[in-house]
Amino acid sequence: MRLWIWTSFVVLGSGCGGGDDGNGDGVGGAELEVSSRCAVIDSVAFPPVQVGQISNGIAQFTNAGTSTEGGLGIVIDGPDAAEFSISPFDSSCTDGGSLGAGEFCVLHIEHRGAAVGDRQATLHVGKRAVPLRGTVTAASTGLFSSIANLEYLAGSVTSGTTSFFVSNQGTTPITLTGEQVAIDGFLLDTNYRCSSMTLTPGAACEVQVAVAQLQPACVSGALTVTSSAGHLEIPVASEFVSIASVQVGSVLGYNDGSLQGLGRVTSDPPGIDCTGTGPRCAMRTDGRPITFKVASDEWYFNGWNLPRCGASTECTVGAGPLDGPSALFALFAPPDSKAIHVEIAGDGLGVVTVGGTLCTSSCTIYVPPGMGAGLVHAMAFSQFGGWSGGCTGSLPSCDLGLIVNDRDVTATFTKDPHEVGSTILDSSGRPVIDHLPGGDLLVASTTQVPATGTLVSRPSASGSSVWSTFLVGNLADAITTPGGAIYVLTGTYSVPMLAKLTAAGTVEWEIAPSVTMPNDLAALGEDVVVAGSSGIEARASANGTQRWTANTTLAAENVAVSPAGIIAASVGAEIVRYASDGTPLLPWTAPGPRGPWSLAYDGAGHLAALSEADYQFETVTTPAVLTRFAPSGTPDFSLPLDSTGNAGGGDVVITPTGKIATLRMHHGYQFTAGASVEVFGVTGAREWMVEKWGARTGPGSAISGFGGGLLRMDPDGNILMVGYQANAGLTVLETFAP
Repeated sequence: MRLWIWTSFVVLGSGCGGGDDGNGDGVGGAELEVSSRCAVIDSVAFPPVQVGQISNGIAQFTNAGTSTEGGLGIVIDGPDAAEFSISPFDSSCTDGGSLGAGEFCVLHIEHRGAAVGDRQATLHVGKRAVPLRGTVTAASTGLFSSIANLEYLAGSVTSGTTSFFVSNQGTTPITLTGEQVAIDGFLLDTNYRCSSMTLTPGAACEVQVAVAQLQPACVSGALTVTSSAGHLEIPVASEFVSIASVQVGSVLGYNDGSLQGLGRVTSDPPGIDCTGTGPRCAMRTDGRPITFKVASDEWYFNGWNLPRCGASTECTVGAGPLDGPSALFALFAPPDSKAIHVEIAGDGLGVVTVGGTLCTSSCTIYVPPGMGAGLVHAMAFSQFGGWSGGCTGSLPSCDLGLIVNDRDVTATFTKDPHEVGSTILDSSGRPVIDHLPGGDLLVASTTQVPATGTLVSRPSASGSSVWSTFLVGNLADAITTPGGAIYVLTGTYSVPMLAKLTAAGTVEWEIAPSVTMPNDLAALGEDVVVAGSSGIEARASANGTQRWTANTTLAAENVAVSPAGIIAASVGAEIVRYASDGTPLLPWTAPGPRGPWSLAYDGAGHLAALSEADYQFETVTTPAVLTRFAPSGTPDFSLPLDSTGNAGGGDVVITPTGKIATLRMHHGYQFTAGASVEVFGVTGAREWMVEKWGARTGPGSAISGFGGGLLRMDPDGNILMVGYQANAGLTVLETFAP
């Protein structure tokens, strides 16, 4: 078996707990509790295996005492010890390691059948002895699986695949007819399936199971492989746990054990007391929010590696869209360091980085004397108004040189023209936003915290989350309906999923769309329309049942629905259209070199279509085109847009007054460097334009690395621009008055 499960299990060392209990044996007076699959166990019982087959077992060792358990030697002995081994893939206990009070580690044990009969051995971890028991039967002469079961304990950062092989050990061909797994947290990877495959004698095929789970849970079931020669039933069992971890480091370099007196981090609730003289520290959270607190007596705290926590002395994980048990770093500077006090001023939005620490508000960063602070850099999400204090001028970067005394610097940010306000969203990737009835914001984004997947959240007015829900798979799109339903499209090319959530974040149903490579959603009343590479389909709100489907010759890249229920989708150079029941309507031709990139309807049924520019070697050869169609299909205007800044595709919305707002990306070398927001009147005249981030030159150009964005409207008709700033790892929501 090949097992790829990315977990947050760590080696827990003495830096995370207490010491010797003083009885002279060098070992704490602790007690190791052994558990597996949410239950305390006295022994590990393996399911029967055939000769040459592998069965899997998990043993979790928890220090249930009040002091450190040290000298954890790990040995397997006994009459059949050669058939049992420790797998390195998911094992976190280390030979000779230690466990502080309340800490745990895990061993993944394999039994490989060698000879028929009962098998036994003993696993020793420190002073604890755990019997290992298994049975071996004769090898199959027909359909054979390389594993007898799947069993493991998975940590909070859990995403990946586990695979095994099905082979024909007989003398005649075997036809495989299917595989099925119906266990929470597991999905079959459609790129690795054996369905409709004929195995000649000696041939094999690979089955991969995708794993992704957020909530702590114990799950069990079976994976079934059916064939012309019968079926295989492979037991599957797993315990998913949530874990939080932190490591203390120094601005002088990552701790190598030679630095003494580094800072200290504790947790609330208690469970972590971590210093810079030890390795990473971890604790089980069981789904609770965990607050890490700086508790340094001598060394100065210099910030977290999580941007939203910045230089704050407390960082909470497990209570918001970025949250969930996270692996944090806390950096400290020595006691003789000098302070750089950073003040962020003005009515605009921006952040400042000092020595690698991101300040989203005024902060203090410490630098060892005689060391350079590096560049102090302003990132303006609105406009940069310039420096004062220890830095001067309007350039975004300032070199303070060697630091021998405390320094004070002020960065001023001012609003963009037409800007109403802006804020940093608590989102860990390129997000999609929409509004729920009543005006509450919905934020969805791909994340790697607490697992690789999609986090959907409803932020409160203060920015914290009213609720957040995790879904398997990367985010493709998310929308809301007038009645408050939420549809989220996630997944990879192999396992796409459409989920319906309530306004409270509860998942009502999940279903795999029938269109291949789905990429866009639109609300059809309370139902949903899905667009993908093979066409379009409509699904019912009640249970996700398909209402109708329509195939297209090219991929349907974007879909929009009019107030009258007319569905429009961009397919090549055409806008294909359907009635609400799926009846095809006459298509419209969309001007532009690459066809429509984005579509949007207004309340009167006008359709705006923004094409993407044609460009070669980062130079626009044919500009983008903005077209507004009347409900009859007659173009009200078709406007070639200028190619300033190599503007390409983007997004489009229509305001309640009929104005059209566009977001156009500005392409730099191998990445999107910036963007422009433009507003056009009902006749096509451009009323104003604001260049954003890397697109802007001259005064105010204090940022680059625009990682993509979108446009939406709020209930008041204001234009919302969402942009992901890749350099800072932050997502910004900026509001403009049209």
